[in-house]
Amino acid sequence: MNKFHKVTNDEGKVFLVKIVRQGETYGRNGCLVNDSVDPDGKPYGAMVEFYDYTRPNCDPTFPGHGQFVSRYYASTLLDKDRCQTAGLNLDGGVPAWSLDAGAFNEAMKFAADYLNKAGIVR
Repeated sequence: MNKFHKVTNDEGKVFLVKIVRQGETYGRNGCLVNDSVDPDGKPYGAMVEFYDYTRPNCDPTFPGHGQFVSRYYASTLLDKDRCQTAGLNLDGGVPAWSLDAGAFNEAMKFAADYLNKAGIVR
């Protein structure tokens, strides 16, 4: 099952979307492990990472991914109460790093489908 997907925002910028499952490594050179738990000891679960895919090999620590932009817990992004008509600003300091509603919904459909097929509760 492919844990990568590309989406294009309304300005033509391509982002790589990556799923990081509970227990997998992530971060620069894979030095971190997704093993965080809430105060009750329940795992926070899978994460969704976003990379600017303009130059896919610009960062040797994320080969083929592009430049890292941001990371969120899937449960935060897939919250059923979240307004799906808005996009997502991935980094307030870089205006081009944002997803319009269409690109955001495509990314979330990919994430939800991936997690459902993998049997991962979010």
